[in-house]
Amino acid sequence: MTMNSYPSIVSQEPEYSVTVDQVQKEAWEFLLSDFADASAYQTWSYGMGHHGQGKTSHLVVSRDQRVIGLAQVRIVQLPLAAGGVAYVSRGPVWQRKGESPALENLRQVGIALRTEYAERRGLYLKLAPNLFANNTHPAMQMLEDCGYRWSPSRYRTLLIDLSPSLDELRTGLRQTWRSCLRKAENAGLKMVEGSDVALYDRALAVHREMHHRKQYAEFVNVEEFRVMQEQLPDALKMWIVLCEHEGETVSALGWSVFGEIGLPLICATRKKGLEIHASHLMFWRMIQWLKERGYRYCDLGGIGPERNPEGYTFKAGLAKGHGMEASLLGEFDFCENGLSRLAYETGSWARKTVRSARLAVERYRKKRRQRSQESQSISE
Repeated sequence: MTMNSYPSIVSQEPEYSVTVDQVQKEAWEFLLSDFADASAYQTWSYGMGHHGQGKTSHLVVSRDQRVIGLAQVRIVQLPLAAGGVAYVSRGPVWQRKGESPALENLRQVGIALRTEYAERRGLYLKLAPNLFANNTHPAMQMLEDCGYRWSPSRYRTLLIDLSPSLDELRTGLRQTWRSCLRKAENAGLKMVEGSDVALYDRALAVHREMHHRKQYAEFVNVEEFRVMQEQLPDALKMWIVLCEHEGETVSALGWSVFGEIGLPLICATRKKGLEIHASHLMFWRMIQWLKERGYRYCDLGGIGPERNPEGYTFKAGLAKGHGMEASLLGEFDFCENGLSRLAYETGSWARKTVRSARLAVERYRKKRRQRSQESQSISE
């Protein structure tokens, strides 16, 4: 009698590898599209438009030759290579689509980033993961265990759960919002959709007119998104929807197609569009589009109830039945270089000062417009 023999099973530890600035643009964009927590802010094309040539670095972490995490890092170098700042906006990405989030992926990417940029290059490293969660999420503890220091995120938004049916989502709209949507649907408006750069240029024209009319302080430069729209592969470009009335583009909306969370990147409405509720039609079309393609959530692009109560009321009406107020998990920093820390703190102070000044100008202009409107009303 011959006994069957089987090879012995030997447990092997996974093999991790890290590459820095070895991947090319096209490969990077498509690697990024495989992650549920990917965002437009981590695309090579956005980095080119926002930061410029040679000011970003790209780190890839693999497990047994399979990519498990990515990070596009903005580098601000001090003179004479004395230090500087490394910032990861809406990253790193570490949650692969179709798989349960693996915190070990985040740990490996966090260690790789710390080793390369904080320890080897002596930079002040700051991460801002694209993760909506409270401060009890295990990802927070994971990064703190890797030596990072946590600080809360200032980004507040409304997040819509897209798992209900379209009928349920529509029923969940605030009644006045739903009424405005019906009026827009019956107004004979024409919608034009696509990802062509020419559509983005038309959206930019509406945005410029709106900004000139409102004179608000703007902290996101939508002009930079044009570079991203021009350079991304067709399948990864943001989706643009224009609303036309009597041959004129009166409203425009464009959103990112990365990851599992839809995010509007450009939104603008002319005065005529406001009168016929064109923005209601645009945002509802975005919800439909995302739902049809299996996205999990829609991030409405930030809220500011005190600064922009009208915008908050609009978004809250859309999110009433199936939305929730949410914040990103927070920011995490690591630094061992005193000069780099000083550089970051000085730059942070300067940005806050400029932001406060711009907001003060915005408030002044708003009050001046209100006084002008009140005076005009009294004279009439």
